[in-house]
Amino acid sequence: MKIHEDINLGATISPQDAKRQEKTVNRLLELLNLEPGVILADEVGMGKTFVALATAVTYIADANRHKRILILTPSKELKDKWDKDINTFRISCIKEKSPLKKLAKDKAFESIKELLNEENTPI
Repeated sequence: MKIHEDINLGATISPQDAKRQEKTVNRLLELLNLEPGVILADEVGMGKTFVALATAVTYIADANRHKRILILTPSKELKDKWDKDINTFRISCIKEKSPLKKLAKDKAFESIKELLNEENTPI
């Protein structure tokens, strides 16, 4: 599986950084075909959030749409940052007419609390 063709990570960063991020997304997708999960770790400012979002959207859009992506953050501040970044990703990195726009906006990225409440599962 390769990064979805409707995702353009280079919309707001240099071509060199976009190429590195795309390569990382593709490697994460390869690993997800072999393992139930992966950990993405890198230095601050290297684009982990957008790499993770591109990986998640591609993974969900593929034949694995029935699977869920769980994003854990250690603080409310980081969760709030992710909420903002998800919207920026959807607007800037997904092609305008792509059906992925709706996927990235709907249930693909809910907070864990909303997800658990939706399924009536206690936290």
